[in-house]
Amino acid sequence: MTAWVVDDGPFGDLARHFNSAWAWPGSTLCIVEEVALATTQDRSGRRAQLLSMRAANGDQCVQIESVPVDSAAGEFLYSYLRVQT
Repeated sequence: MTAWVVDDGPFGDLARHFNSAWAWPGSTLCIVEEVALATTQDRSGRRAQLLSMRAANGDQCVQIESVPVDSAAGEFLYSYLRVQT
């Protein structure tokens, strides 16, 4: 099963506890592009480390997905979680 993260808070929490010795299978976690872009705001670099984690076979552990604005997920993401003011 793959877990999805559509907001930066849970990804930040996970990054704070991140250990470079973790061994996840590829595509264990999916995040939306906006969460991936927010890694540049993390001065500790822990989000970037988590984002770049690779499985033993070289596959990316954290997969980045785009969410179309006109989808149900896009409605939730852009109208509820990331309201533009």
